[in-house]
Amino acid sequence: MKTENELKDRCNPQFIVWMCELAKGFDFESIITEEIEHTLYYENQSIDYTEMFKDSLFPLLIHRAVEGWNKLNSKLIIPVDNRVIYDEYGINKSYSFKRYQPENLTALECACLHCLLEIFEEEV
Repeated sequence: MKTENELKDRCNPQFIVWMCELAKGFDFESIITEEIEHTLYYENQSIDYTEMFKDSLFPLLIHRAVEGWNKLNSKLIIPVDNRVIYDEYGINKSYSFKRYQPENLTALECACLHCLLEIFEEEV
């Protein structure tokens, strides 16, 4: 069983940039200073990257990234019957809601995040 925090721990800045590129209304900026600062923007509202997971906009980013992925690709992420199915070249990968221990996200959002993480890791 995967916890929400295990999934969030896999979310690095490159993954968040990729999600923002898919998600309408989101943008991501890296400012290099003595410490690298990462800022997420949603409709000109800035959110510190380190605080992003505590913000209510993170679930919206997940949903918008899935929507953006589905618009750009013939390989779709589809929530059906308490699971998320990712259809890749006729091979379905299934992410059952029962596999997750959500805390702030829903089981659907955890499944979608897990699916997006795996797609990103395969593409990079």
